[in-house]
Amino acid sequence: MEIIIERWIGPGGATDFLWSLWDGGQRLQMGGRFESAEAAEAAARAYCRESRGREPDRVRSL
Repeated sequence: MEIIIERWIGPGGATDFLWSLWDGGQRLQMGGRFESAEAAEAAARAYCRESRGREPDRVRSL
């Protein structure tokens, strides 16, 4: 499993960070918007532990 953290910058300059969880090329889940990459990663890791029963194999930021 791999967590992807994406950084989005809106037209007004606001920055949001979103996470998604992937396994074998398939997206398993997407999270909401967060104010920092660290907060998005923490939420994604919590989802992995609670819903998948384990930590991700890796985390990648885009």
